[in-house]
Amino acid sequence: MEPLSNIPLKSFFQEAQEKTLQQVIDQVIYIIEKHQSVSALYCFGMKSMRNTEVNVLLSKECSGSSHWHFYLLLISDKLQNNATANLIDFVQKETHGEITITPLCHNP
Repeated sequence: MEPLSNIPLKSFFQEAQEKTLQQVIDQVIYIIEKHQSVSALYCFGMKSMRNTEVNVLLSKECSGSSHWHFYLLLISDKLQNNATANLIDFVQKETHGEITITPLCHNP
């Protein structure tokens, strides 16, 4: 009888490909700069949450969703009307709700 050490094991908890923090920040900066001129942008807080669902009985890979929220200070010489609300909406819509922001916009 041969040893059973060559049995392949399949993990049911395969991680979906996640974005890194740097990729998410780059995406937020790109969206903000597309809609508003920026002199400086500071992040003074963030929250990250990941939800994962696994179906072990049917051997399906996990599906998950992640959500990022950033607290930002945006300094601009030329703020558009209603810039804060518009930026919140642009980021949320362009990322399909995966990323949200709370910007504090300042015009020196």
